[in-house]
Amino acid sequence: MNRLTVLMLATGMALLLVVRTSAQEPPNGDPIAGARLYDAWYNEIDRMPPNGNHPLWETQTANNRTGVSTWRCVSCHGWDYKGAAGNYGPDSSEYTGFPGVIDMVGRSESEVRGWLDGTMNSSHDFSQFFSASEVKNLVTFLRTRLLDTDLLIDPVSGRAFGAVGRGHELYQDQCLDCHGEDGSAVNFGSAKNPVFLGDMAQQDAWRLLHKTRFGQPNSDMPSADQLGSSLQDLSDILAYAQSLPALNPATGDGGDSGGLDYSQQGDTTSIVIGAILIAAVVMGGLILNSIQRGTIQED
Repeated sequence: MNRLTVLMLATGMALLLVVRTSAQEPPNGDPIAGARLYDAWYNEIDRMPPNGNHPLWETQTANNRTGVSTWRCVSCHGWDYKGAAGNYGPDSSEYTGFPGVIDMVGRSESEVRGWLDGTMNSSHDFSQFFSASEVKNLVTFLRTRLLDTDLLIDPVSGRAFGAVGRGHELYQDQCLDCHGEDGSAVNFGSAKNPVFLGDMAQQDAWRLLHKTRFGQPNSDMPSADQLGSSLQDLSDILAYAQSLPALNPATGDGGDSGGLDYSQQGDTTSIVIGAILIAAVVMGGLILNSIQRGTIQED
């Protein structure tokens, strides 16, 4: 299938989704913020996640990951939004067996909300962690912004269908200042096991597509969707990113994210450290104020 055909199909699919959504009540949340909640909600809203695993995580035995990452929407439903039917299928190290959310597109707001507030499944109740507006943002994202990624990325090879040359031009204009010429200016992984742009693009194109479209949670990274990037733009940028050097030796070891470590993206260490620092500043201020008062009284 040539690139023009792919993009025509992608555009047609997007128009169909818009038509299907418009037949229901109009969305009034922020889908960009909702997409970042889908990625890592506790980082996006700077709120401590629950202790232990998500209750539904305990119903599967295929994935032995534990802790905070089990509360991420993407950990169950995938970066391609297809869950076990997509890139997080049985051959993936991320496999859980949970279904995708791609069929949420165009459904009514009340129905999608029901999957988030415990109405449809009491163990899938996020209303205790999200404000009403945050729930609305996630609902709007699920109803209006999910895309069949097979139209932009080959589901078997993981290669983007875009044009590298045009992607280079877009990268120079939109991405270079932050990510650098070779994509090494931002580390998406950890100091011990770094993940740079070329590593992510080659190993997990679906993850990069989502983050390109919507940005990184709780950061100033711009959203390509918000900037008005077309499907052609996204496909071309992704294709160029896959031509950047893979700087982590673990890239290409097989599987979805292979030997790459993305733990930093779901890490709440910064939240904890931030809370401790704030508490220390507050306590320091109280102590200083107490000393000053004592000094004034003594004088």
